[in-house]
Amino acid sequence: MIKISDGRKGLYQWDTNRKIDIEEGCDVLHLSNLPKDDENAFVVEIVDNQSTIPDELLQTGKPIFYWCYKGNSESGYTIKHGVLSVT
Repeated sequence: MIKISDGRKGLYQWDTNRKIDIEEGCDVLHLSNLPKDDENAFVVEIVDNQSTIPDELLQTGKPIFYWCYKGNSESGYTIKHGVLSVT
């Protein structure tokens, strides 16, 4: 499961430095404004089960799709995927 770290209910287009909590077992996190993972997705670092959403994704005002992988970007499998709304 992924949730907003500070407990706020939503993400907003001009928010900056927003962090999300990542469930145990997620080794790689991809974020994108597109509903299908592609080569343009952001691969974000996970530190202590937390990641920072790139401001560029928030600024589009579009939903942010996520994919959590077990393994690495070259070899692994999806354990969770979903979407975060941006207002």
